[in-house]
Amino acid sequence: MKQQRLITAKHRKIRKLKTLHPNVRIRLLNRKDWRALARKFGWRETAADTAGA
Repeated sequence: MKQQRLITAKHRKIRKLKTLHPNVRIRLLNRKDWRALARKFGWRETAADTAGA
């Protein structure tokens, strides 16, 4: 439940940013998306990345 609350707060900040600065493009990545990018580009996972999983 705590994770969802953080995501909701981040989405709220993103919506506010978009209203104040409509030309700014931003995308919020979740852990699954981040790891997919890491695999795609060959980045190594650190201990901090795998600790929350």
